[in-house]
Amino acid sequence: MLSRGETLLVRKEGFEMVFKVVDLIQKRVSATLAEPCYENLTSKDEMNKFNSWYVSKVSNEKREKGVGRPTKRERRTIERFKDK
Repeated sequence: MLSRGETLLVRKEGFEMVFKVVDLIQKRVSATLAEPCYENLTSKDEMNKFNSWYVSKVSNEKREKGVGRPTKRERRTIERFKDK
C-alpha cells in the first residue's frame, strides 16, 4: 500500500525512474488529473535517454486512402521491418 511521501523506483524497458507520492487518489483518473499527485525525481540524463528511446519507437504509419487494412502477409512484413 502506498502512502504520502513514499518514493518509488520504477524499472521499465531498462530505464530507472524515480517518483515521489504527493497525494493519493481513490479512483482511476486521467494523466492530467494524476500529474499533481506525484513528483518526478528521475535524473535529467535518464529522462533524456527514455524520451529519445520513446520518440524513436513512435512513428506515424500511413496507408493510402482507400487501400484498407493490411493483409496478414503485409502485417508480418511491416513487423519484420519495424523490428530492424
